[in-house]
Amino acid sequence: MHSVRAANEFGSGGKYFLKPSVYRPKKGAVEELYPNSSEEHVAFVKKVQLQHWALRGLPQEFKVFARNRWDPHPVNITNLAVVRENYRILVESERGPQIIEHENALAIQFVVSPKYPESVQVLANFVRKRALDIFCTVCITSSQNSHPPRP
Repeated sequence: MHSVRAANEFGSGGKYFLKPSVYRPKKGAVEELYPNSSEEHVAFVKKVQLQHWALRGLPQEFKVFARNRWDPHPVNITNLAVVRENYRILVESERGPQIIEHENALAIQFVVSPKYPESVQVLANFVRKRALDIFCTVCITSSQNSHPPRP
């Protein structure tokens, strides 16, 4: 991880740690989102992840409140293949990944707040999915433990 302020300073070499900008075509008549402050970012759902359960009900672009001053970067990762196998980036912004999935957990890089309804939707999707997983596990376990009626 690195400090954003230190990486942006002239002559610090931090430009090598910052995420390179990605070309995004203009959308024509669709209204573009712009951050209102330095702590607000526009998050983009990766196209291959549009149907993911955690992103149900979310637009392809939305604003998030990310107060963090530290950004992740892959400089100190020793085995990139292991990371690619175990972690999936679902949503990213100009600052880096915003939502990452690892096995049965989601990691978010922003604050969940009612002011940003999309952040609340991600939390609601996670709670709904995990509650359903627990319910299904309990149902399967209880049906395996019950004995069939004897004739």
